[in-house]
Formats: sequence, C-alpha cells, structure tokens
Amino acid sequence: MTVFSGNTPKLKRKIKDFLNDRNVCFVLQTTEFGTSQERLTLLIMEGEKAYLYDIRNELVLYLNSQYPTEISSSEWEELVSEVPLLTGIVKKTPNSIDPDSSGNDSPSSNNIAETAVTYENWISGLMNGAYKTLEIVNKAAKVAKSVSDSFKGLDVKNVHVTYGGITVCFDIGQCRFLKDFTNMILKESEFKIPEGQQIAQIYSKLSDNSKSILKELAGFKTDGHYFVETESSLKRSTYKFSEMEDFFKALKDEENMIDEQVLKAKTVFVEQGITFRQLMKTGDLAITDAELKEYGIAQGGLRKAILSLIRSNHK
Repeated sequence: MTVFSGNTPKLKRKIKDFLNDRNVCFVLQTTEFGTSQERLTLLIMEGEKAYLYDIRNELVLYLNSQYPTEISSSEWEELVSEVPLLTGIVKKTPNSIDPDSSGNDSPSSNNIAETAVTYENWISGLMNGAYKTLEIVNKAAKVAKSVSDSFKGLDVKNVHVTYGGITVCFDIGQCRFLKDFTNMILKESEFKIPEGQQIAQIYSKLSDNSKSILKELAGFKTDGHYFVETESSLKRSTYKFSEMEDFFKALKDEENMIDEQVLKAKTVFVEQGITFRQLMKTGDLAITDAELKEYGIAQGGLRKAILSLIRSNHK
C-alpha cells in the first residue's frame, strides 16, 4: 500500500491501465482536501511479494515519466491478508463528476468471482485500516503545507545601495514591488534624502562604467551593488560622474593626473572623511583651494584639477 500526492490529471486512470496491463489486483481511491482541492491517491495492490516489488518500481518510474516532479509517494507499506483480491477496484473520488479522473465505483474488469461476500468483507476491513492511514497522511500533509507556507515570507535578499558616497545594505526579501524598495531607500536615515524627494532611478554599473537602469524588483541580484539618483540630483547633474570612484577616474582621464596624484587625493579625502555628496554640494564649493592645501595637497596643479572637476560636474 502507498499514497500518492499531487494534483495531476487522470492519475487514477493511468495507474488503473498500468496495473490492468500487468494483471495486478488492486484498490484505488482518491481523496481531496483543503481549500485548493489537493489530492491524495491511495493504492493497494495484491500479489506475490517479489513480483509486487518489481511492479511498484516500474509504476513509480512510469508515473515519473508521465508527471516529472509533479507527484510524490509515501513509503510502501506491506499488508497481510488470507483472502486475496480477485480484481481491480477503482473507488469514486468524493464529489467528483469527472469519470476520467475518478473512474467507476466498480471492478475494472468483469471477472469478479462468486466469493463476493468474502471479498467485500475483506475489502471493508482493509479499507478501514487504509482510511486511518490516509487520515494520518492528510494531517501530515496539512502540517507540512502550513510549515512550508510559513517559510515563504522568510526569503532574504540583500542588496547594497550607494547614494551620496554612502553605501547601505537593504533586505528586499519582503518587498513585493519596486515601489516598496524605493520607499525603503527614501526612509534610510544614513542617506539623508530631503523630504518630498522621489527616487528617479536605481542602476547598476556595467563593465564600461555605463548605467543599467533597474525597473523591476526581480532584476535585483542578491548581494548586488546599485546606485541611486533622486529627481533633484538628475536635474543638476551632467552625469559625467555621480560617485567618488567616478570622480577619481575623471581626475585621471580628464584632468590628466598621474596615478600618484590620484592616490594622494584619495588618501586626503579618506583621512578628512569627505564624502562625494559633500564634495559636490551646489552653490559655493564645499571645499576650497586653501582647504585642500591645508589638508596636505601641496601641488597646485592637483588642487586646480580637483576644483575644476567639481565645477565641471555642475555645468
């Protein structure tokens, strides 16, 4: 005896035809439970033990080929009776109106013997025990489903977001829509996004340093690194660069500073705790030539290059 689980079409018909082709006597019963009408199908087979072992293995392989990954079965349990089954019985699924899926509440062949009374008594006793087993499986299935459902809300998906030179890790496993994620970003105190501002875009950087705009929540990869631009930052930026690393790259490529000079600027900014947002404040420069000299950047050319780059990013 075993119990198959899975909402698969014509499962009983396929099992019945398979066993009839091999002249195996059986009882087959499907029960539905739960609001989604999940199905459990009970199968009892009768025959020589060695032969049944082969048949059940063939049956499992056959069903797996018909319904890949869609059904599973409980452990096979051995039952003993002195009265043999003489045919195949397919029991009707409760409340079923589809004969193809439920079969008939009658023998699957006309070869039932004259010992019908004994046969029915044996079936009655056997089915009583089988239904108790089915009850237990039903309860176990419900508990398993409940546990599974409770874990669905525990998905963890961490992504890293940078804004204004500050990077924060967000768990977006609970977000259903992109708007949920943008609201999390707007509420992040570390970013200090002005009240009333909206996220204009979130993007990742490609290998050529160009932007790949993310428009759907599903596009965010676990542990991926993304960048944020608000509506105001988009309006006043020329998009030459929007992060500190881009600034240093431009310092080398556009202002023709050598690696040692770029490294000096990096070191000073780190020592002084200067963020990209502070560096790029609108209005008066957030940093002056005198301050750069005071911080330790002695080369006038490097100071001019830094200030020129800051101004050019606001044009």
